[in-house]
Amino acid sequence: MIIRILGTNGSGKSTVVKLVTNELQHIYEIKYPEENKRVAMGNIWEMKTGRRLFIPGHYNPGVNGGMDTIKILDRAYEKITEFHGLGCDVLYEGKNHADGSTRALKYHQCKIDFRAILMTRPLDDCINAVRKRPSKMAEKDIRQRYYLSIRIAKALEEAGVPVVRTISKDAANQVLCWLYGLER
Repeated sequence: MIIRILGTNGSGKSTVVKLVTNELQHIYEIKYPEENKRVAMGNIWEMKTGRRLFIPGHYNPGVNGGMDTIKILDRAYEKITEFHGLGCDVLYEGKNHADGSTRALKYHQCKIDFRAILMTRPLDDCINAVRKRPSKMAEKDIRQRYYLSIRIAKALEEAGVPVVRTISKDAANQVLCWLYGLER
């Protein structure tokens, strides 16, 4: 299964990942060479069932997480495909400004169990959350990504991809239910 979390900056995407991983056992970090240093490509987590979950990127306090930490988007998708092919489930935040629905729809068209969560935190709350961060982002960019996320979710739904609209804590519970085979 591959699960994508959609939402603008400040909507709680990274919070969902952190809440999910709080319930799992960390196995190892995957790194790759980039510009003469080794950069985190992702982490493998183990579920209580023994299944493994690949999460691309890294999550450090005070910075954007997930695939925003990977400079080359194609490389991130190569790893998603690779680890899914090795039997891992995958949970990822797409890069909203550079990543529409095309790659996700390819997974769905290949009959991969692909699902999405759309974060529904109110736009003003997202803007306020981003204002509290050390790295600032223009309000117009947050707004643009908010509406882009909604358009991506709609395109996925129209193609038959299950999309759940919710907030952080409920989103984490939904992801865990999916991962453990408990429909919700």
